[in-house]
Amino acid sequence: MTLRPALPEIALIGLLCLVAYAPSLSIPLLDDDYPNLAYAQINGSPARISELSHDPIFRPRATSCWLMFGLWKAFGLAPVVFRSASLALHFANCCLVYAIVRLRWPFPRSPAFWTAAFFAVHEGHQEAIMWFSACNELLLFFFGAASLLCWLWAGQQDVPSWRRGAMEAVSIVAFGLALVSKESAVIWLPLFLLAGFSLPKPAGRLNPAPLIRLLPHAALAALALGALWSTRTYSFRFSDGSFSLAAPFWITWARSFARLLWVWGWLALAAVCWFANPLRGSIPWRRWCGLGSASCLIVFSPIRRKFPAARPTLPAPGWPSCSHSV
Repeated sequence: MTLRPALPEIALIGLLCLVAYAPSLSIPLLDDDYPNLAYAQINGSPARISELSHDPIFRPRATSCWLMFGLWKAFGLAPVVFRSASLALHFANCCLVYAIVRLRWPFPRSPAFWTAAFFAVHEGHQEAIMWFSACNELLLFFFGAASLLCWLWAGQQDVPSWRRGAMEAVSIVAFGLALVSKESAVIWLPLFLLAGFSLPKPAGRLNPAPLIRLLPHAALAALALGALWSTRTYSFRFSDGSFSLAAPFWITWARSFARLLWVWGWLALAAVCWFANPLRGSIPWRRWCGLGSASCLIVFSPIRRKFPAARPTLPAPGWPSCSHSV
Protein backbone atom coordinates (compact mmCIF):
# COMPACT_ATOMS: atom_id res chain seq x y z
CA MET A 1 0.00 0.00 0.00
CA THR A 2 1.44 3.37 -1.06
CA LEU A 3 0.05 6.63 0.23
CA ARG A 4 1.24 8.91 -2.59
CA PRO A 5 -1.65 8.10 -4.95
CA ALA A 6 -4.00 8.46 -1.98
CA LEU A 7 -2.98 12.02 -1.07
CA PRO A 8 -5.86 13.69 -2.99
CA GLU A 9 -8.35 11.40 -1.24
CA ILE A 10 -6.79 12.09 2.16
CA ALA A 11 -6.92 15.82 1.47
CA LEU A 12 -10.60 15.53 0.59
CA ILE A 13 -11.25 13.60 3.80
CA GLY A 14 -9.55 16.40 5.72
CA LEU A 15 -11.76 18.93 3.97
CA LEU A 16 -14.85 16.97 5.00
CA CYS A 17 -13.67 16.99 8.62
CA LEU A 18 -13.11 20.73 8.44
CA VAL A 19 -16.47 21.47 6.85
CA ALA A 20 -18.29 19.34 9.41
CA TYR A 21 -16.56 20.65 12.54
CA ALA A 22 -15.00 24.03 11.73
CA PRO A 23 -17.92 25.87 13.43
CA SER A 24 -16.98 24.17 16.70
CA LEU A 25 -13.59 25.91 16.78
CA SER A 26 -15.21 29.10 18.05
CA ILE A 27 -17.12 27.41 20.88
CA PRO A 28 -15.73 28.04 24.38
CA LEU A 29 -14.82 25.19 26.68
CA LEU A 30 -17.70 23.52 28.51
CA ASP A 31 -18.19 23.43 32.27
CA ASP A 32 -16.92 19.87 32.63
CA ASP A 33 -13.68 20.75 30.86
CA TYR A 34 -12.33 23.08 33.54
CA PRO A 35 -12.09 20.61 36.47
CA ASN A 36 -10.53 18.04 34.14
CA LEU A 37 -7.98 20.60 32.94
CA ALA A 38 -7.27 21.61 36.54
CA TYR A 39 -6.65 17.96 37.45
CA ALA A 40 -4.40 17.50 34.41
CA GLN A 41 -2.32 20.55 35.32
CA ILE A 42 -1.35 18.78 38.54
CA ASN A 43 -1.29 15.07 37.74
CA GLY A 44 -0.61 15.18 34.01
CA SER A 45 3.01 16.08 34.60
CA PRO A 46 5.60 13.32 34.03
CA ALA A 47 6.78 13.90 37.60
CA ARG A 48 3.32 12.89 38.88
CA ILE A 49 2.98 9.63 36.98
CA SER A 50 3.04 7.66 40.23
CA GLU A 51 0.08 9.62 41.62
CA LEU A 52 -1.80 9.25 38.34
CA SER A 53 -1.21 5.48 38.28
CA HIS A 54 -2.89 5.16 41.70
CA ASP A 55 -5.98 7.16 40.70
CA PRO A 56 -8.81 4.66 39.99
CA ILE A 57 -10.72 7.16 37.83
CA PHE A 58 -8.04 8.79 35.69
CA ARG A 59 -5.54 5.92 35.48
CA PRO A 60 -7.51 4.18 32.69
CA ARG A 61 -7.73 7.58 30.94
CA ALA A 62 -4.17 8.74 31.45
CA THR A 63 -3.51 9.73 27.83
CA SER A 64 -6.17 12.44 27.98
CA CYS A 65 -4.49 13.88 31.10
CA TRP A 66 -1.16 13.94 29.31
CA LEU A 67 -2.72 15.62 26.28
CA MET A 68 -4.44 18.26 28.42
CA PHE A 69 -1.24 18.92 30.35
CA GLY A 70 0.84 19.28 27.18
CA LEU A 71 -1.60 21.63 25.48
CA TRP A 72 -1.98 23.75 28.60
CA LYS A 73 1.79 24.04 29.10
CA ALA A 74 2.36 24.94 25.45
CA PHE A 75 -0.59 27.24 24.70
CA GLY A 76 -2.30 28.09 27.96
CA LEU A 77 -6.05 28.09 28.39
CA ALA A 78 -6.97 28.85 24.76
CA PRO A 79 -10.23 27.10 23.75
CA VAL A 80 -9.41 27.19 20.02
CA VAL A 81 -6.25 25.16 20.70
CA PHE A 82 -8.13 22.41 22.50
CA ARG A 83 -10.85 22.39 19.83
CA SER A 84 -8.22 22.20 17.09
CA ALA A 85 -6.53 19.30 18.86
CA SER A 86 -9.79 17.35 18.93
CA LEU A 87 -10.37 18.07 15.24
CA ALA A 88 -6.81 17.01 14.38
CA LEU A 89 -7.31 13.74 16.26
CA HIS A 90 -10.56 13.14 14.39
CA PHE A 91 -8.78 13.69 11.06
CA ALA A 92 -6.00 11.30 12.12
CA ASN A 93 -8.62 8.70 13.01
CA CYS A 94 -10.24 9.11 9.60
CA CYS A 95 -6.84 8.53 7.98
CA LEU A 96 -6.41 5.36 10.04
CA VAL A 97 -9.82 4.12 8.92
CA TYR A 98 -8.78 4.84 5.33
CA ALA A 99 -5.47 3.00 5.74
CA ILE A 100 -7.02 -0.06 7.41
CA VAL A 101 -9.68 -0.52 4.75
CA ARG A 102 -7.24 0.11 1.92
CA LEU A 103 -4.76 -2.35 3.39
CA ARG A 104 -7.41 -5.06 3.64
CA TRP A 105 -9.00 -4.22 0.28
CA PRO A 106 -6.26 -2.83 -2.01
CA PHE A 107 -8.18 -3.24 -5.25
CA PRO A 108 -8.73 -0.35 -7.69
CA ARG A 109 -12.28 0.02 -6.42
CA SER A 110 -11.38 -0.02 -2.77
CA PRO A 111 -14.12 1.36 -0.51
CA ALA A 112 -11.49 3.03 1.69
CA PHE A 113 -12.33 6.59 0.64
CA TRP A 114 -16.08 6.23 1.08
CA THR A 115 -15.66 4.47 4.41
CA ALA A 116 -13.38 7.22 5.73
CA ALA A 117 -15.58 9.96 4.25
CA PHE A 118 -18.62 8.57 6.05
CA PHE A 119 -16.58 8.30 9.23
CA ALA A 120 -15.50 11.93 8.86
CA VAL A 121 -19.00 13.41 8.76
CA HIS A 122 -21.05 10.85 10.69
CA GLU A 123 -22.84 12.68 13.48
CA GLY A 124 -22.28 9.83 15.94
CA HIS A 125 -18.78 11.15 16.70
CA GLN A 126 -19.78 14.74 17.38
CA GLU A 127 -19.71 14.47 21.20
CA ALA A 128 -16.14 13.19 21.26
CA ILE A 129 -15.00 16.01 18.96
CA MET A 130 -16.96 18.96 20.32
CA TRP A 131 -16.60 18.12 24.03
CA PHE A 132 -12.90 18.25 24.82
CA SER A 133 -13.23 16.18 27.98
CA ALA A 134 -14.29 13.32 25.70
CA CYS A 135 -10.95 13.38 23.88
CA ASN A 136 -10.27 10.06 25.62
CA GLU A 137 -12.56 8.48 23.02
CA LEU A 138 -10.56 10.03 20.18
CA LEU A 139 -7.33 8.83 21.78
CA LEU A 140 -8.79 5.37 22.34
CA PHE A 141 -9.66 5.09 18.67
CA PHE A 142 -6.36 6.57 17.53
CA PHE A 143 -4.14 4.17 19.46
CA GLY A 144 -6.43 1.18 18.90
CA ALA A 145 -6.68 1.74 15.16
CA ALA A 146 -2.93 2.38 14.91
CA SER A 147 -2.32 -0.89 16.74
CA LEU A 148 -4.68 -2.76 14.42
CA LEU A 149 -3.10 -1.22 11.32
CA CYS A 150 0.43 -2.20 12.37
CA TRP A 151 -0.74 -5.67 13.36
CA LEU A 152 -2.44 -6.24 10.01
CA TRP A 153 0.51 -4.80 8.12
CA ALA A 154 2.86 -7.19 9.92
CA GLY A 155 0.78 -10.11 8.65
CA GLN A 156 1.13 -9.23 4.97
CA GLN A 157 3.03 -11.48 2.59
CA ASP A 158 5.57 -8.99 1.28
CA VAL A 159 6.72 -7.59 4.64
CA PRO A 160 10.40 -8.34 5.52
CA SER A 161 10.96 -10.16 8.78
CA TRP A 162 12.72 -7.22 10.46
CA ARG A 163 9.88 -4.89 9.57
CA ARG A 164 7.32 -7.44 10.70
CA GLY A 165 8.92 -7.53 14.15
CA ALA A 166 9.02 -3.74 14.33
CA MET A 167 5.35 -3.50 13.32
CA GLU A 168 4.37 -6.06 15.94
CA ALA A 169 6.26 -4.10 18.62
CA VAL A 170 4.61 -0.81 17.62
CA SER A 171 1.23 -2.54 17.66
CA ILE A 172 1.77 -3.76 21.23
CA VAL A 173 2.87 -0.31 22.43
CA ALA A 174 -0.08 1.39 20.73
CA PHE A 175 -2.48 -1.14 22.21
CA GLY A 176 -1.07 -0.45 25.66
CA LEU A 177 -1.70 3.27 25.14
CA ALA A 178 -5.25 2.49 24.03
CA LEU A 179 -5.81 0.61 27.29
CA VAL A 180 -4.86 3.73 29.27
CA SER A 181 -7.10 5.91 27.11
CA LYS A 182 -10.46 4.49 28.18
CA GLU A 183 -11.77 1.38 29.93
CA SER A 184 -13.56 -0.01 26.86
CA ALA A 185 -10.31 -0.45 24.90
CA VAL A 186 -10.58 -4.23 25.33
CA ILE A 187 -13.18 -4.19 22.52
CA TRP A 188 -10.26 -4.06 20.09
CA LEU A 189 -9.25 -7.67 20.78
CA PRO A 190 -12.24 -9.34 19.04
CA LEU A 191 -11.91 -6.81 16.22
CA PHE A 192 -8.29 -7.88 15.76
CA LEU A 193 -9.45 -11.48 15.47
CA LEU A 194 -12.20 -10.60 13.04
CA ALA A 195 -9.74 -8.93 10.69
CA GLY A 196 -6.85 -11.31 11.35
CA PHE A 197 -8.43 -14.64 10.47
CA SER A 198 -8.52 -13.60 6.80
CA LEU A 199 -4.83 -12.64 6.61
CA PRO A 200 -3.00 -14.36 3.73
CA LYS A 201 -0.37 -16.99 4.43
CA PRO A 202 3.20 -16.19 3.32
CA ALA A 203 4.36 -18.47 0.53
CA GLY A 204 6.60 -21.28 1.70
CA ARG A 205 6.16 -20.79 5.43
CA LEU A 206 3.44 -20.87 8.04
CA ASN A 207 1.68 -17.74 9.13
CA PRO A 208 1.43 -17.39 12.93
CA ALA A 209 -2.13 -17.94 14.04
CA PRO A 210 -3.98 -14.74 14.98
CA LEU A 211 -4.53 -16.09 18.46
CA ILE A 212 -0.79 -16.56 19.02
CA ARG A 213 0.06 -13.14 17.58
CA LEU A 214 -2.47 -11.56 19.92
CA LEU A 215 -1.09 -13.08 23.11
CA PRO A 216 0.82 -9.89 24.13
CA HIS A 217 -2.29 -7.79 23.47
CA ALA A 218 -4.45 -10.21 25.45
CA ALA A 219 -1.99 -10.14 28.37
CA LEU A 220 -2.10 -6.33 28.45
CA ALA A 221 -5.90 -6.37 28.28
CA ALA A 222 -6.06 -8.86 31.16
CA LEU A 223 -3.82 -6.63 33.27
CA ALA A 224 -6.01 -3.60 32.49
CA LEU A 225 -9.20 -5.48 33.36
CA GLY A 226 -7.65 -6.78 36.57
CA ALA A 227 -6.57 -3.30 37.60
CA LEU A 228 -10.05 -1.96 36.85
CA TRP A 229 -11.78 -4.77 38.78
CA SER A 230 -9.54 -4.18 41.79
CA THR A 231 -11.09 -0.72 42.22
CA ARG A 232 -14.69 -1.99 42.43
CA THR A 233 -14.92 -1.41 46.20
CA TYR A 234 -14.05 2.30 46.10
CA SER A 235 -14.46 3.57 42.52
CA PHE A 236 -17.71 5.45 42.02
CA ARG A 237 -18.06 4.03 38.50
CA PHE A 238 -19.14 0.72 40.03
CA SER A 239 -21.87 2.39 42.07
CA ASP A 240 -23.28 5.11 39.81
CA GLY A 241 -24.31 2.82 36.96
CA SER A 242 -21.31 3.50 34.70
CA PHE A 243 -20.40 -0.19 34.78
CA SER A 244 -23.37 -2.49 35.24
CA LEU A 245 -24.03 -6.05 34.09
CA ALA A 246 -27.66 -5.63 35.15
CA ALA A 247 -28.33 -3.04 32.44
CA PRO A 248 -31.00 -3.93 29.83
CA PHE A 249 -28.43 -4.61 27.12
CA TRP A 250 -30.95 -6.39 24.88
CA ILE A 251 -32.84 -3.10 24.54
CA THR A 252 -29.65 -1.09 24.09
CA TRP A 253 -28.34 -3.40 21.38
CA ALA A 254 -31.61 -3.51 19.45
CA ARG A 255 -32.01 0.27 19.52
CA SER A 256 -28.35 0.80 18.69
CA PHE A 257 -28.60 -1.46 15.63
CA ALA A 258 -31.74 0.25 14.42
CA ARG A 259 -30.41 3.79 14.93
CA LEU A 260 -26.95 3.00 13.59
CA LEU A 261 -28.22 1.50 10.33
CA TRP A 262 -31.25 3.71 9.74
CA VAL A 263 -31.93 4.41 6.99
CA TRP A 264 -29.13 3.98 4.50
CA GLY A 265 -27.49 1.11 6.34
CA TRP A 266 -30.60 -1.05 6.00
CA LEU A 267 -30.87 -0.15 2.32
CA ALA A 268 -27.20 -1.05 1.82
CA LEU A 269 -27.64 -4.43 3.52
CA ALA A 270 -30.71 -5.09 1.39
CA ALA A 271 -28.71 -4.26 -1.74
CA VAL A 272 -25.89 -6.59 -0.67
CA CYS A 273 -28.36 -9.41 -0.07
CA TRP A 274 -30.01 -8.81 -3.43
CA PHE A 275 -26.94 -8.46 -5.64
CA ALA A 276 -24.69 -10.95 -3.85
CA ASN A 277 -26.86 -13.80 -2.69
CA PRO A 278 -24.69 -16.22 -0.68
CA LEU A 279 -26.90 -19.11 -1.78
CA ARG A 280 -25.62 -18.57 -5.32
CA GLY A 281 -22.04 -18.69 -4.12
CA SER A 282 -21.29 -15.06 -5.00
CA ILE A 283 -19.78 -14.35 -1.58
CA PRO A 284 -18.11 -16.97 0.65
CA TRP A 285 -20.19 -17.82 3.69
CA ARG A 286 -17.28 -16.89 5.97
CA ARG A 287 -17.51 -13.28 4.88
CA TRP A 288 -21.19 -13.22 5.70
CA CYS A 289 -20.33 -14.55 9.14
CA GLY A 290 -17.73 -11.81 9.38
CA LEU A 291 -20.33 -9.21 8.45
CA GLY A 292 -22.62 -10.41 11.21
CA SER A 293 -19.78 -10.57 13.72
CA ALA A 294 -18.67 -7.04 12.89
CA SER A 295 -22.20 -5.77 13.32
CA CYS A 296 -22.38 -7.38 16.75
CA LEU A 297 -19.02 -5.95 17.80
CA ILE A 298 -20.10 -2.44 16.81
CA VAL A 299 -22.48 -2.33 19.74
CA PHE A 300 -20.34 -4.38 22.14
CA SER A 301 -19.42 -1.71 24.65
CA PRO A 302 -19.87 -1.08 28.38
CA ILE A 303 -23.62 -0.74 28.93
CA ARG A 304 -24.73 2.34 30.86
CA ARG A 305 -27.85 1.91 32.93
CA LYS A 306 -28.53 5.63 33.04
CA PHE A 307 -28.34 6.00 29.27
CA PRO A 308 -29.94 2.89 27.74
CA ALA A 309 -30.22 4.53 24.32
CA ALA A 310 -26.66 5.81 24.18
CA ARG A 311 -25.14 5.49 20.73
CA PRO A 312 -22.17 3.13 20.38
CA THR A 313 -19.42 5.55 19.35
CA LEU A 314 -16.42 3.75 20.78
CA PRO A 315 -16.54 0.46 18.91
CA ALA A 316 -16.80 2.27 15.56
CA PRO A 317 -13.60 0.51 14.32
CA GLY A 318 -15.86 -2.43 13.52
CA TRP A 319 -16.90 -0.65 10.33
CA PRO A 320 -13.61 -1.21 8.45
CA SER A 321 -13.80 -4.92 9.23
CA CYS A 322 -17.45 -4.90 8.24
CA SER A 323 -16.56 -3.24 4.94
CA HIS A 324 -13.92 -5.89 4.28
CA SER A 325 -16.38 -8.64 5.06
CA VAL A 326 -18.73 -7.33 2.39
